[in-house]
Amino acid sequence: MSIPSYDKDRVESPQAQKPTGKKKKRFQELSKQFPYHGILEELVDQAYSVAEKARKLRMDPVDKVEIYRAEDVASRTEGLVGPVGVAERLREMEFVEKLPKEKIVIKIAEEIALGRFGEKSTQELADQAIRTALSVQTEGITAAPIEGISKVKIKQNVDGSSYLAIYYSGPIRSAGGTAQGVSVLIADHVRKTLGLDRYKATDEEAERMLEEVRAYNAKVHLQLPTSDEEIRFAWKNLPVMISGDPTEAEEVSGYRNIESMETNRIRGGACLVLNDGVVGRAKKLVKRIKKLRLEGWEWLERIASGEFSEFKATPKTDQQAKEIAQSTKYEVTPDMAFLSDAISGRPIFSGATKPGGFRLRYGHSRNTGIAGIGIHPAAFGVFNDFLATGTHIRTERPGKGSIVAPVDTIRPPIVRLKTGDVLEVTSYDQAKNLFPMIDKILFVGDLLIGYGEFVQNNYKLVPAGFNEEWWAQILLSKGFQQFLPKTNNYEFTKHLAHSPPSEEEAIEIAKQTNTPLHPKYIPAWKYLTPDEVYLLCEMIVSSDVPMDAKPLLEKALILHKVNYSTYTLTLDYFKALYFQLHGRLPNGNGTNLPVKRNSKHSNGLEVIQSICPVPILDTMGTTLGARMGRPEKAKPRLMQPARHGLFPLGSVKGIGTDLRKAEARGVMSIGLADRYCTSCNLVQFQPYCIKCQEPTELRGKCIRCNTVDDEGPCDVCGGRVTNKRYYDIDIASLINEIRTKVGEIPQRIKLIEELKNPTFTPEMIEKGILRAKYGLHVFRDGTVRYDATDAPLTHFRPKEIQTDIEMLKNLGYHTDVLGNPLENEEQLVALFPQDIIVHESFKDHAFNVANFVDDLLTKVYGIDPFYKLKSPEDIVGHLVIGLAPHTSAGVIGRVIGFTSASVCWAHPFWHSAKRRNCVAPDHEIPVS
Repeated sequence: MSIPSYDKDRVESPQAQKPTGKKKKRFQELSKQFPYHGILEELVDQAYSVAEKARKLRMDPVDKVEIYRAEDVASRTEGLVGPVGVAERLREMEFVEKLPKEKIVIKIAEEIALGRFGEKSTQELADQAIRTALSVQTEGITAAPIEGISKVKIKQNVDGSSYLAIYYSGPIRSAGGTAQGVSVLIADHVRKTLGLDRYKATDEEAERMLEEVRAYNAKVHLQLPTSDEEIRFAWKNLPVMISGDPTEAEEVSGYRNIESMETNRIRGGACLVLNDGVVGRAKKLVKRIKKLRLEGWEWLERIASGEFSEFKATPKTDQQAKEIAQSTKYEVTPDMAFLSDAISGRPIFSGATKPGGFRLRYGHSRNTGIAGIGIHPAAFGVFNDFLATGTHIRTERPGKGSIVAPVDTIRPPIVRLKTGDVLEVTSYDQAKNLFPMIDKILFVGDLLIGYGEFVQNNYKLVPAGFNEEWWAQILLSKGFQQFLPKTNNYEFTKHLAHSPPSEEEAIEIAKQTNTPLHPKYIPAWKYLTPDEVYLLCEMIVSSDVPMDAKPLLEKALILHKVNYSTYTLTLDYFKALYFQLHGRLPNGNGTNLPVKRNSKHSNGLEVIQSICPVPILDTMGTTLGARMGRPEKAKPRLMQPARHGLFPLGSVKGIGTDLRKAEARGVMSIGLADRYCTSCNLVQFQPYCIKCQEPTELRGKCIRCNTVDDEGPCDVCGGRVTNKRYYDIDIASLINEIRTKVGEIPQRIKLIEELKNPTFTPEMIEKGILRAKYGLHVFRDGTVRYDATDAPLTHFRPKEIQTDIEMLKNLGYHTDVLGNPLENEEQLVALFPQDIIVHESFKDHAFNVANFVDDLLTKVYGIDPFYKLKSPEDIVGHLVIGLAPHTSAGVIGRVIGFTSASVCWAHPFWHSAKRRNCVAPDHEIPVS
């Protein structure tokens, strides 16, 4: 298997693309300190070198590579929205003043509004300040600051005072819900800086906005559920007006012709910002408001607390609320919001806070984080693969979508078989084999969620169940290291999950140290009532347990087998259960003393705690509801319908967009760019003259009077000006000419009906033909893309990624996490931050793309091939660009292996650099 060369002598990237001056020196220093980044930079240089060489031949719409290398957020912001000089000030705030991002966003908006970067009108200053601050908030890579805000206006309240109105459009969605809400905070701070009054909403305006939000949600579907009272309350308290351009053809029917709202049509941008940005993200915004000490937003805390929500269970009376607040025990109430937008046909895995639902477990695995959560792989099997790696689910807490990943070191599911046996399912293979025999899922297992997920969503932490890590920390904190294995942290964690003490050892440790019994042997006692526990005390007096105990055993998740010959039950951990129920070990003779009943106990756990001589903790903690969102995916991204190239053929009956049918037709009239070469006096559609290779001029003509006009409207009649001209093109002759360059032409080549770009500039037909040769399809921007669900990964084992040890060493992986030389496929290795592991279907897809590019370079551009791959496996070591939806900046990634899971495993840094949590919408990998 070959990998790309890292020889610096091959690098011929144009100087304009490289760091210069101080930045060049800083990059050289970083490359010495982190050779990995230097390798990536060299590979990028090589790719740019070839691309620039091909573009200089002037066969494409432009003669240079459009993708430029972004240095930092500051330079991207200045280039995206301005003003001139803002990049230097942003760097000063970050590196000299060391301000956090939240403070930079507010402060730069304030300084622009005060005229530090140039004097303008009040309205222009407000517009510039909001756009620049929003660009900083979104790292300068989304379309939101440019296209998401159409305009900013200063308008008049009913009492004559001036207020600020922000007009949002559809692309504001690209900012994400939190940034949408932050843009309103920014606008309010700008309003205060400029000395403008608050927006004073009327009841009529509030009702109009509510109607509009509901109508938009019915048509497009908003991300977060909100109540009518929340929308009304928020609108009447907003200090700035959220407005927007009409995005839908539908109009409101009830509250029409309101003067402050210039249209009756639905304004999608305004609905998004109000519902998803302000009300839906109230908890996050309140956290930021308090951190920045912004005044005038105290009212938002009422929404954040759930006061108006129709989905959240709340105390019915003030007295109940007071009692809960004063209680030392935090009571978790069901939160039904996760079910509000459930889709028919997609399963609900567990109800809100239901016994036997997903048990909350705080923590991280190597494949969880940034909205990626862990589930035991056996749960995938018991749910018959409705859950799989990368499946998007919505959870009751912390209330946001996540993707699931397998983690085998957490509590697995417990099921009842049709035979009556109740057992723990410990592996995916076992679950699949048992699935036809499963009668009921009694417990779905653990849900591993990072503490940061709750912090990020500003969601109050809820109690977790007593688990193995907790047990070990108690022993360590009390100085009982002799009861734990003497090894490193990694092996210790692995030992806790896979090699717990036996029940005899666990009881002896608890008795000797007076520490809690190991959680493996503690049932779900709190699910039982005190009377039910007393009844179990009477039933479990010997190893032969009567069948009458079965409902209680199942309710408490106690593992057992049914012996139909004696009509009794055999408990898996009889000694541990007897010890907890009777306060002593079974001795096999004598009679059991009756357990004294206590009316003060509120649940079965409290009864057991009063009986057992060692501490018994609650192993169940909080259970979470969860439902399925979207399935996982990893496949090429196609236009609808799929196309091989971006050259128009019109819509002639019997031909459609099939190039080979057009070839049989002969001459066709096709609408393309109206261009003119002043040197050769030639009318043509190519950006560069087919005769002299000089740039051609784009001409516009009035559609009414044919007057030549550069832009329009027409100076003569006021008509619309178009750059489109119809040419009679002999398709058969054109294809014969192409055949001499590319060779045999496929029988099926699908192009497009008409061009959508404003200049009507087409892609060369050769690209579509070569894509069809390799079974590839084009996206609307001319790239070939591959969609994959984002999934986080910090460490891997070579056996998991289908890459051999020697190849990994060539890629820079020389040691495992313990610093030992990399020698076998079982060692755990830390993943480099820009390396990715993609679905195995990407292997053949990328191989075809590489062959397409090499054919294009050699047969069309006449230059040397770039990839020179001999097999699909050779794609390892090559670069791709990771690009999230609605963003304008990609992140370089290097392919190092493949997975059977329908995801793209990558470091959390890589996903975060794309401004993406590991949830849908998925990221794309443009590979040509």
